[in-house]
Amino acid sequence: MGAGNAVAFASAITFATSITLVALIYEAGANVHAVNLARALAFAGVVALILALRRVSPVLPPRATMQCTLVGLLFCGELYGLVASIQYIPVGLAVLIMYTYPLLVAIAGWLSGAEPFTLDRLLAILAAFSGLVLALHAPGEQIDWRGVAWAAFTAGSFAAVLIVSGRTMRGIDRWVMMLYLTGTTAVVVGAASLTLVDLEWPRSGEGWTALTASTGFYVLATILLFTAVKMIGALRTAIIDNSAPVWAILLATLLLGERLSPVQLFGGGLVIGAVLLVQLSLRVPVRTVKAPK
Repeated sequence: MGAGNAVAFASAITFATSITLVALIYEAGANVHAVNLARALAFAGVVALILALRRVSPVLPPRATMQCTLVGLLFCGELYGLVASIQYIPVGLAVLIMYTYPLLVAIAGWLSGAEPFTLDRLLAILAAFSGLVLALHAPGEQIDWRGVAWAAFTAGSFAAVLIVSGRTMRGIDRWVMMLYLTGTTAVVVGAASLTLVDLEWPRSGEGWTALTASTGFYVLATILLFTAVKMIGALRTAIIDNSAPVWAILLATLLLGERLSPVQLFGGGLVIGAVLLVQLSLRVPVRTVKAPK
């Protein structure tokens, strides 16, 4: 395995770990707003430090500032939706639904005329959604559709981030863009916490440890992802990054005791395989916002 491949796998594993730990944070009494605020503030701080070390100014022209802020608002949906879904459905299932975003990008491409309509892509999308139906079939228990809705909202939000940023934000330094994304998220979550919702932090040392680790893994996963894209390219990174649902399912089994039935696992494998085929045909960007390297 080459160094770039190893970095890409490390990104997928650390991302899955960060999401899995969120379930433990909830068990310790924290809520989704605290998790998101911690992530946004930590990520914005790291990005600001990177920009300072590189001596890159974060100031952009007014039009670019508005575009970055708009994408930041869409990014809020992606960041909020995934950790919200884990309150209601298993971690592996939530991540699996999120990773259907390339299918939504493909559909948007067809509707806009940017991508050709082909039979193989249509069959892959039908197979993916058939697999998702199987994955949502939980024998002996009822799937909480609030979690499914939040995870689907995450997929839609992230697809929108990719589409909007890909069309309007070429030429903007990726770290400057990430500063605006995370900064916007921190402002939105912080303002909501002061006016609309209550922040609930962990009530135990174990909960604070899980929050710190989850936040750190989330930031590390994104930095590793950028590094992998630079080393081996977006397409190869995307292929490896598609393994994140597998790692999430395994980690949720080990750390949380979550179990998916054989039918659900088969459905999940069908989704992952079909999404991979769509990514290969479209060269869809990976989990982070595509920007000049």
